[in-house]
Amino acid sequence: MGIRKRRADELPDSSDGSADDSYAETPDKRPRTLDYENGFIESALSSFDQVNSYEDRLAAQQTQLLAKQRQQEPGANVPAEGGIALSITCENFMCHDNLTVPLGPFMNFVIGHNGSGKSAVLTALTLCLGGKAASTSRGSSIKTLIKTGKDTARLTVRLKNEGDGFKVEQYGSEIQVERTFNRQGFSGYKLKSKSGKIISTKREELDDICDFYGIQVDNPMTVLTQDMAREFLSSSTNAVKYKLFTQGVQLEQLDQDYKHLKRGVKQSEAVLKVKEEAIQAIREHMENAKKKLEYYNSSRELRRQHDDLLHQMGWAQVQEEEKILEQCDRKVALAEAKCEELEDMFRKQSEKFDEAHQSFQTANHNFISERDQLEPLKDAVTSLKEAHESYLAHYQGFQRDEREIRETLTSTNKNITLQEAKIAAEKTRLAARDGGSHEDLERQIQETRNNIEALRQQMNEARDQNKANVMSHSGLKSEHADIKKTFDAKTHEIHRAQSELNAIRNSTLDPMKAFSPQHLALCQAIEREKGWTRKPIGPLGRYVKLRKPQWLHIVERHLGATLEGFLVTNREDEERLTRLKTKNGWTQIPQFFTPEKEFTMNEPNEIYDTILRILDISEPAVRRQLIIMHSAEQTILVEDFEEANKIMQHVKPQDYIGQCYTLERNNTSTGYRVGGRGGGMGMTNIPPWNGRSRMNSSKAEEERAALHRLDDLKQERNAIGEDLKRCEERMQEISQAMRDFAARNKKLNTTIQQQETRAEDLQSSLDDAVADGNLPALEGELEELQKKKESYETQYRDFVIARDEFVDQNSVITKLEAAKQDVFLCQKRIDDARDQMENAQRRRAHALQQKNDTDTKRESAEHDLDTKRKERDDQSKVVEEMTFKANQVHARVPIPPGETTQTLDKKLLASKNRLEALARELGGSEEELSASYRKALQDYQQSRDAVEGSKKLLALLMNLHTTRTKRWEYFLQHISARARSQFLFLMCERAFKGRLRLEHHLDPPELIIEVQPGLNESGNRGPKTLSGGEKSFSQICLLLALWEAMGSPIRCLDEFDVFMDPVNRSVSVNMMCKAARRSIGKQFILITPQSMNITESDQTKVFRYNAGAAQGRTNHVGQFRSLKRAYIVIESFYDNPGILAGIIVGVMLKFTMALLVGARSTI
Repeated sequence: MGIRKRRADELPDSSDGSADDSYAETPDKRPRTLDYENGFIESALSSFDQVNSYEDRLAAQQTQLLAKQRQQEPGANVPAEGGIALSITCENFMCHDNLTVPLGPFMNFVIGHNGSGKSAVLTALTLCLGGKAASTSRGSSIKTLIKTGKDTARLTVRLKNEGDGFKVEQYGSEIQVERTFNRQGFSGYKLKSKSGKIISTKREELDDICDFYGIQVDNPMTVLTQDMAREFLSSSTNAVKYKLFTQGVQLEQLDQDYKHLKRGVKQSEAVLKVKEEAIQAIREHMENAKKKLEYYNSSRELRRQHDDLLHQMGWAQVQEEEKILEQCDRKVALAEAKCEELEDMFRKQSEKFDEAHQSFQTANHNFISERDQLEPLKDAVTSLKEAHESYLAHYQGFQRDEREIRETLTSTNKNITLQEAKIAAEKTRLAARDGGSHEDLERQIQETRNNIEALRQQMNEARDQNKANVMSHSGLKSEHADIKKTFDAKTHEIHRAQSELNAIRNSTLDPMKAFSPQHLALCQAIEREKGWTRKPIGPLGRYVKLRKPQWLHIVERHLGATLEGFLVTNREDEERLTRLKTKNGWTQIPQFFTPEKEFTMNEPNEIYDTILRILDISEPAVRRQLIIMHSAEQTILVEDFEEANKIMQHVKPQDYIGQCYTLERNNTSTGYRVGGRGGGMGMTNIPPWNGRSRMNSSKAEEERAALHRLDDLKQERNAIGEDLKRCEERMQEISQAMRDFAARNKKLNTTIQQQETRAEDLQSSLDDAVADGNLPALEGELEELQKKKESYETQYRDFVIARDEFVDQNSVITKLEAAKQDVFLCQKRIDDARDQMENAQRRRAHALQQKNDTDTKRESAEHDLDTKRKERDDQSKVVEEMTFKANQVHARVPIPPGETTQTLDKKLLASKNRLEALARELGGSEEELSASYRKALQDYQQSRDAVEGSKKLLALLMNLHTTRTKRWEYFLQHISARARSQFLFLMCERAFKGRLRLEHHLDPPELIIEVQPGLNESGNRGPKTLSGGEKSFSQICLLLALWEAMGSPIRCLDEFDVFMDPVNRSVSVNMMCKAARRSIGKQFILITPQSMNITESDQTKVFRYNAGAAQGRTNHVGQFRSLKRAYIVIESFYDNPGILAGIIVGVMLKFTMALLVGARSTI
């Protein structure tokens, strides 16, 4: 770039406050020199004898300030709080498997032989902090830097982050930057805290960290690679040095931006000039349009008449449309009246249908209920018929046996009478013969026989009693088994009730637990289903709460499956619910329809509890369903059976009592239904409800009901236990009586045998006395007949007892007749219920037909009404739109009498023709001329405003460019002056004098080094006239001077001393160490292949590579590279044959020794 030199009397533009006032007021004269370091400074300052520019004055002032600082005792260097590297780690990178290089906060030397991989440290630092692979001169792609044989590499740099560092609350005192990449092209970052926690993986976060600390890894002056260092220190031209200087201090990018801004300003100036020329033509067009419009406005009367006609025409059209709208309103009113009439008729028909449908449902429910009661009654009749037939068969057998026994007994009595007559005649004959002894024997025999008869009578009585005891014992045994069975069943019920009570106590309250899984699934399906007019209500038990728990079992039995059903209030929802149940196979779940309407109900006296009164029902529709289907409002509840029976005996229709329930005394789990629908007598047992209550209740209420149920069951079991105990006691008494009978019967048998023996002895005496008569034979025959008679009489008595017991124990006929009566009555009720159901069905079908017919007429009328309303709305919109448009043109005007749209249209046409003739003369109508003028005026104003805005913007850009350019020049001069003064002092380290010239005005600009090696030398010499060591030393001074002009906290240099002799290397190293100590908070990383006797300290840290045998081949490659660099150096010293020969011999010896050492290590 070409920048003119500033004259000595020029000062920088400090109007914006960017210039330093102390520098601006410096007098234009040579600054005072200082006596420092044996006069080298004074001698060096002689280069500023001719101060002829602002930059020279700044350099002189900076040199004077540095001289003062050098005279003072140097203070201790302070490490930076952040932005410096703590360590660099390479994994599978270049030639390293795993390498960690710890770094100090000040000067760091990395020493190693060529090819040992020391340069990889700076390459890793550059890449890990976001640099590109191309900027490292190591390869065009980062994946080529992965170690051979490996797939993935990882680099880690630890940055210090103390004090007011970057996001210290997240990262802590250290930021770990980790970059991982592989051969497939993947590359990613991980930003970790000191503890290893990943804070971010975004590249933007890394850029923010580098910007925060001013780290510029892509800046060629921040990290000088081997090739860049060689080029900078040995073979770079003055122009290249100047370019590196501007790149390092970031002024080159600003210069390019300002040049781009200047080019944009020049292009804008050209465009603006073209626009200014076009404005004049736009203005002339606008003035011509204005003149035409003014001329046209001169004929106002003609246009006024035309406007009046237009206004009248517009409002005449509005008036005609309004008449059409009035006709539409009349049609809509007639249609609405018809719809209201049909709607009222449809509502009445719907109510009739709902009543008929409800009546049909009630009748159908009654029919099903009665029909369900018929089958058990028929089964009972069949069972009783079978029992009756069995009874008849047994009874006929009894009659036949009785007839046979009576005939046999009658024949036996006749034979006994005849035999007694024969014996009496024989006795008379014998008494006449023996004189009375015979009669005495007979008397004794008769007494003995009477005794035997009395004993047998006692035995028979005891036997009858024992038989009765046996039958009683058998009956008690059967009764005991029945009672024991009932007792065990009751015990099982107690265990089940106890388990249910425990389950209630241990479980949470779930209102759906009493229902089946299908009910829960249906509830969930209802919630998911959309489009309900009103969601179905169910199960109905969830909306019912019992206030009096003692009636739980009665209410559960009475309401039955209704508590498990779902209720809808309109037909659409009823159809939708039916489809949903059918689709999922839930058709067994009851479904009810109850329209939402109010109705009156008749209830009994308030002194009675009814099912409706003891329930809290949260949903009105559920209340209506229980009233309609179960007459809940007329079903009274009376706890005392006698009172309930008395009430139902005297019930009247006006009492509105349909039926009555009562409880079992001392047991609320069971009860009775007293009376039927509409009163009447009858009693039906109501068994307890087994299972959890389906009505809504709290956990405490359920627990209380279950506990009450358990207490009732225990009381019932205790009562049954008492009956069982009494039965067992009675059985023991009868068993004892049976044992007593056995003992007495044995004693009676013995006595009878004794009496029979005495009778036989007397009979023998009598027989001896009357051996010659027939009396013994006759008496023997009589005795046989009497025995037969006695046997027949015993059989008859047993038969009579058995027959009487059979007749007493079989009241089958009575039961059968009662069962037949029940079947007859039930069949009659079924027939009546069927008739009622069929009548209700016919009424429902008739009501449905009327409702559908009315609904069809209503829908047709509503469609007709919608059509007419749409026509009216469309016409209303037409009127509104036309009225709005007419109002936009002019307020409403009266229409002259007799004028219509047709007559006004003719007048408008004539007026339009006259105006068009005028428009042809001017080239357009009034609207066109007015629009043309407005368009031309708008174009002119917009173009003028655009040009003015562009001028202001261009002036602003030019002013900005001028200001920024001056500030850039100001920065350049200050940075240049700092670099020049630093270079002067650094050259003094070896008693050199030197001057750094930055020729900004040349094209291209140059950075020129002039050196005098010692005070005795005269004249400045260029780099090409210097020796190799002097040249390298001067280049190192230049590098350190440029570093001081930069702000980066990290400064890196690779193989800075490869071309220096030991003396220059020692001086350069010492100079760099001094520069590092003076650079407060700056970190230096220097790479060298040379062995150095450097002692580590708190200011200096040394890291030496120990290349192993496995790196032998790599070292050879490094030696070849060193050889290549050596030849490049040789080229730079081509003009000095002595130095050239020495370098060649040294390089060859070094390479030969390296080959030998490598071969020996391999062996």
